[in-house]
Amino acid sequence: MKNIFLVLVFMFLSGAAQATQNHIFACSYLEGKGPADLEKWFNEYGKAGLDNAGGNAKITVLTPSVNNNPEYDFIWIEEYEDFEALGKQAGHFFDPNGSQSIVPQKAFEIWTCHNSIWAGEVFYSKK
Repeated sequence: MKNIFLVLVFMFLSGAAQATQNHIFACSYLEGKGPADLEKWFNEYGKAGLDNAGGNAKITVLTPSVNNNPEYDFIWIEEYEDFEALGKQAGHFFDPNGSQSIVPQKAFEIWTCHNSIWAGEVFYSKK
């Protein structure tokens, strides 16, 4: 926990709070679960939870398309405009006394994840 705090402080002090913030989960389905369970969870809990959070999150789910032996079943990426928006959204879902704590609780009945927070700058974008 101390290391996470130090990383967050460093990111803030280094100006990374101005960059887009990405909360990345590398996930594996629990035994007997799969993509249909992820979609069902999102439709029943995830979308409404995100809509109720009031922030602008961009969610991307990556699934392997070429590698037939991936380490994880999917990568869940949440992108926020800044560090403050990420913190507000995370607090919305992970407050044990909050009404939206059911969203991650139901998610972790389907998969298990490792997660990290990354700051990002777009180096190139051609539209």
